[in-house]
Amino acid sequence: MTQADRDPPAIEAEVELPDGRRFHARMVDLGERSIAVAAPRRSVPELDGGDRLSVTIRSPALSGPVHARAHVERVLEEGPQTRVTLHFAEVGEFQALLDAGIGSVFNRRFAYRVQPADGEPIAMVVHPTPDEPVAVALQTDGDLPPLVGTVEDISVTGVGFVLPEATAGVVRVGSRVTLALELPPYKEVARVAGLVRYRAPWNEGQRIGVDYDRGSALFEAASESITTYVMRRQRELLRAKHTAN
Repeated sequence: MTQADRDPPAIEAEVELPDGRRFHARMVDLGERSIAVAAPRRSVPELDGGDRLSVTIRSPALSGPVHARAHVERVLEEGPQTRVTLHFAEVGEFQALLDAGIGSVFNRRFAYRVQPADGEPIAMVVHPTPDEPVAVALQTDGDLPPLVGTVEDISVTGVGFVLPEATAGVVRVGSRVTLALELPPYKEVARVAGLVRYRAPWNEGQRIGVDYDRGSALFEAASESITTYVMRRQRELLRAKHTAN
């Protein structure tokens, strides 16, 4: 798998104001009923919160262009770029964007993280593999025992979890590990190798962040299951927010 295979095409957005003015931007964030786009500052007309407009989102990785009505939620100047957050006028139009495949494309590009549902925790086992990442089952080989952790958040590029203080010592920044993640709702086990990027005290344990080894055969086999789970949680969060409103 090449880097081009792992990184899908950019997500383009064309924004049109009621007076006919337009600007082209890149999608840079995905919310529960909103997106954020960024463009060179000189190309973005003056915008105020609440301004109504329309947006067309395109990517070769989507099933087709998506058209929606929205209003400006926030405008931020970030160096030479202007970042605009757009809130969709209709939840059905945002759902159409999800149905076109934006969740999968965006997750692969920008690592959108979700937390497990309260009633559906992700069971996981950490296998320290200090020499080389290897494909292992839920039972580990060798002298290092498997460690049971609690997943705090997950994306298609990495996972954050907590290990008890008593067992976290063998997992250090820079360590290679193999993870077995039991994904709801069908308890499908996804196995991924990865590298520990950070660890920090967290209540009675250590919070640990792992980036998946995206070039490994393990990741290639598990990526679809993880992406499906992350997208499902995004949809659940969207429905919950819509119901609350």
